[in-house]
Amino acid sequence: MKLRVSVCGTAKTFVNKAPISSSCPDFYKNFKSDKYELVSEIESSALIAFNHHPKDYKQFLKKGGIRDRAILVRLEPDSVFPAQYTERVTKKYGLIISPGAPLEPFVEKDFIGWPYQIHLNPAEPTASDPSLSAILNLEEFASLFTIQNWEKRKNLITLIAANKVSATSEANYKLRRKLARTMPSSIFTLYGPLWKGPFWPKARHRLAVLFAALRQGSIPNLREIYGNLFQEYPTSCGPIQDKHILMQDSKFALIIENSNKIVTEKIFDAVINGAIPLYIGPELKSVGLPPGIAIQISGSSEEIIAKTDVFESREVEVHLNKMLEFTRSKIFLDHWTCDAVYKKMVSVIINYLEKVVK
Repeated sequence: MKLRVSVCGTAKTFVNKAPISSSCPDFYKNFKSDKYELVSEIESSALIAFNHHPKDYKQFLKKGGIRDRAILVRLEPDSVFPAQYTERVTKKYGLIISPGAPLEPFVEKDFIGWPYQIHLNPAEPTASDPSLSAILNLEEFASLFTIQNWEKRKNLITLIAANKVSATSEANYKLRRKLARTMPSSIFTLYGPLWKGPFWPKARHRLAVLFAALRQGSIPNLREIYGNLFQEYPTSCGPIQDKHILMQDSKFALIIENSNKIVTEKIFDAVINGAIPLYIGPELKSVGLPPGIAIQISGSSEEIIAKTDVFESREVEVHLNKMLEFTRSKIFLDHWTCDAVYKKMVSVIINYLEKVVK
């Protein structure tokens, strides 16, 4: 008889205790074990939490669970869920996995990347979004990386991101707002929700961040939450339905990670569409990414303008070739694509369970 392993999380898909095959399908389909069965009920030999869920964790302990059999997978960065990066929470788990988090020094065998998937609308991902493999195998895919294609693109620099705030000063959201405010409209276009429009959705988002921090047991930074609430952003073009079409019409993509402690989907959205990333986030080498696929910047509008103003065709071709080469590389396919990431994650979890569940 298989041993039961409870799987819970903070995502909406976990709310009604649906089967794991529907609440966490990518993890479920890669979890193959003759010894363990994944269940949504919190009454089992071990617990796997996709982001810390205080109520389910307490129930796990109440039902006889112990710390060493609790596993935390942190899919929310510290900018969104700072409490699960504190010692108060981390000491509750025997194993913690943080996809996309830097390693210093980087060790390939120990690294688990972000499970990258294609989503047309970053605010509303759906199951009908195209698969990454389908995109990479298109006959015309390589044409995105020619100098002729790049030079015809309408937008010089594009930023696609929601105007979110964080309860912690560690986040890069304020830097996004600064650049959205200071970059000249003649070379810069901004897309995403909450940059313009009615006051209430912006205020509601900030209230939600405040209450979430309080529920998590964090002390919120009110300046971070309510900073720039009344700021106008004239370069904003509003939300989009397909960010990949926009990326394919942009020469450069301004990529500002949520914080400098995690690499998520953002840089890969730019790379697979041939938009040269102007990147702010963890050092690329700390997550095993080759430096040639992006231009790392510190984050001033003057620096960005200076760097993009002097780009020559030969330099562009070098970056485009590096980006195309990366989409076909072992480091991308084995460490960042969704299936590969979940396969490695499952392997790490099963190996751990074999040691602690007797």
